[in-house]
Amino acid sequence: GMISHLKAERVTGEIEKLLTKGIVPSAGFAFGKRIGAMEATLPELADEAVWNAVLSSIDAAAAIVRDKERGLSETQKLQAMVAAMVLPLDVLSAEPLFRRLTFSKTDVVGVATTVLANRSEPSRLQGAKLSGELTERAYQNEVRKAVRAVGKANWRVLLAVAEIEHPGTTELFERTVVEHTIDTLGMKRLLEGKDLMEIFGMRPGRQIGETIALVEAARDADTILTKDDAIAFVRDLMK
Repeated sequence: GMISHLKAERVTGEIEKLLTKGIVPSAGFAFGKRIGAMEATLPELADEAVWNAVLSSIDAAAAIVRDKERGLSETQKLQAMVAAMVLPLDVLSAEPLFRRLTFSKTDVVGVATTVLANRSEPSRLQGAKLSGELTERAYQNEVRKAVRAVGKANWRVLLAVAEIEHPGTTELFERTVVEHTIDTLGMKRLLEGKDLMEIFGMRPGRQIGETIALVEAARDADTILTKDDAIAFVRDLMK
């Protein structure tokens, strides 16, 4: 009963240590379960099937985040490990757990839930590319959209979590991001307001925002790819 008297910050700190300090974090989790600590602090994981899946998930994640070639910062490692801890749950089932613990709602919980929601994308896109459903250009565009979709959650964290469930399906995604600088240049809009004012004489106002939105929608649809494409696209709109 002593655990119930511990502050949430202390409990969260101990869970963080178990996730990030151990080579085999399942050993610490299993010990916690034997002494009744896990049922008291993480009841959402108490179901036997869920629990066994959690142990497998966090061990797989620990091996992945320790791989130096993945280039994860210490914060990103924690984000991936927290996501791995709740991987067997759906996002709604994980919400009470996250409310009870004191991980940063933005930097840890927000990132973990974002990558969980998008974790199947690398595998899905690779399958579509290898089957011929996506051309090389279309695949690059889909990767760009996937990187954008995770927002603040770094794409490397997404790949670390994706690799847990779908081993061997993230290399193509990573290579595409790096070779085509998708995480930098690919995230910039093809045209900005100043471009529209300089090239087309538009005045500041709603038209600029609406035009940029149309350009980016066409880009997402793989209708246009480059800035020159975007300029030609706007010229056609203005005819």
